[in-house]
Amino acid sequence: MTAPASAPTTPLPRTGALLLTLYILSTAVIFATVVWPVLVGEARPRFPDRWGWVLLHALTGTLMLVTAPLGLYIGQTRRGFEWHRHVGCTYLGAGMTATLASLYLSLAHPAANGIALATGTLSVVWILVAGIAWRRATRHRIASHRRWMIRSAVLTWTFVFCRLAQQTPLLVPFGDQAIAVGIWLYWIGPLLLTELALRLHARSAA
Repeated sequence: MTAPASAPTTPLPRTGALLLTLYILSTAVIFATVVWPVLVGEARPRFPDRWGWVLLHALTGTLMLVTAPLGLYIGQTRRGFEWHRHVGCTYLGAGMTATLASLYLSLAHPAANGIALATGTLSVVWILVAGIAWRRATRHRIASHRRWMIRSAVLTWTFVFCRLAQQTPLLVPFGDQAIAVGIWLYWIGPLLLTELALRLHARSAA
C-alpha cells in the first residue's frame, strides 16, 4: 500500500484527536503502573515460572500499543504515508506475538478462570480481526481494510481497559469474578460502539 509523493494530506478530525488523546493518557497509566515494572524486572518475583512469556508479552504489547494509533493516524492524514505499510506490518507482527503470549498465559496459568477466559477470548478475537484486516489489504480492498483496522485498533485499546479493570477500586474488592465481568464489558462494549459508529458512517456516506 503505497501512495504517490503528491498524495494530499488531511487534518485529523476533532473526534479522532480527542480519542487519540484519551488513548495516549490511558495507555501511559498502564505503561507506568504495569508495563514498566515488567520491563525493568521489578515484577519478576511475581512470575517466577513464566517470566519469559510475561516479558515477551510486555515488549510486543508495548510496540502494538504504539503502532496501532500511528498506523491509523498515517492512514487518515496521509502524512508520512510511505511508512504506512511498515508501521502496519510492525503492528500486526507485534500484536500477533503479544496476543499469542497473552493467550498462552491465559490457558497455561489460569490463576483466575473467569479472568483468563475473558482475556483469552479477547486475544482470539483480536487475532481474527487483525487477520481479516491484513487479508483485505492484500486484496487491495482498502475501504474494508480501513474499517477492520479500526476494529483491530479499538480491540488493542481495550487491552488497556482490561488492565484498568484489574486495578479499579470499584471491582477489586468484589474479587476475581467481578473483575472478569468488568473485562468482558470493557472490551465488548467498545467493540459494539465501534461497529455502530462504522455502520452509521457508512449509511451517512451512502
